[in-house]
Amino acid sequence: MAEQLSRELCQTVAGEVLRQRDWRLAYVGLGISECLEAGFVSEVFQEAQHKQREASRIQSLRQLVERAVITCYCRRLYQACRAHRTLRQQRAWQELSAYLLAAACWKMPDDPAQAQECAQQALLSLWRRFSDPQWNLERPGALLRYAETALLREVWRMWKEQGKRWEKEKPLEGPEQEEQGDRETDERLASGEALPDAERETLRGEADQRVVAAIRVCLRSERQATVIIETFLNDRSVLEIAEQLGTSPENVLVLRSRAIQRLRPCPELLETLSDVLSD
Repeated sequence: MAEQLSRELCQTVAGEVLRQRDWRLAYVGLGISECLEAGFVSEVFQEAQHKQREASRIQSLRQLVERAVITCYCRRLYQACRAHRTLRQQRAWQELSAYLLAAACWKMPDDPAQAQECAQQALLSLWRRFSDPQWNLERPGALLRYAETALLREVWRMWKEQGKRWEKEKPLEGPEQEEQGDRETDERLASGEALPDAERETLRGEADQRVVAAIRVCLRSERQATVIIETFLNDRSVLEIAEQLGTSPENVLVLRSRAIQRLRPCPELLETLSDVLSD
């Protein structure tokens, strides 16, 4: 019999997700008790129902609940980061710091010192944001995505300045598929066909226009360009990009890694980034 969405399932999955990551803000007594707060489980259940209604593709119920748990926890994390001079705030920044360091080490496995530096710079950038009483994150449920975007910008800045090499990942798509995508892109550009709406949305400001133009000069693969644009300019998650492209999150990471490999030596992008960052 197929598993049904229920509060019991939400509680079980939430416990697994939070224990795996050592996230304590949703537990009674900040983790002193193994009991999840009832209000948090209810939030996860409601969020899972919403995601189930809005899902654009078929996915497992457990995966859907996991996404709901992370969204709801991000809201808690955001509130705790702003709870000045409390144990919750201290714990929240510890967890955010650990998340950024783990993400940085995953992206820069061969240089832990520079990974730590990037994580610290990203954390400092976030701290400055939170210290501004006039600043509010429009979508608190996307806090970790926002934090990862801040980290990626630091990694990009360091990569641009020092020309670091990125570790290649094992391809999940064959080269013949990418070559076909390259040919399709060339045909569309030659015919003058309009770009998809999602990409037109990225052309919001002058700086974005310059960066997008440089990315398209450097990348002939439409899928790679989409991944880079949506990640760095639209702050979208790997899961969202995977849904947009009709592929797996793992393949999005591969496309992003390949794109970065191709962008690294591209002079057009390096010059554009240098100009934009110095503005």
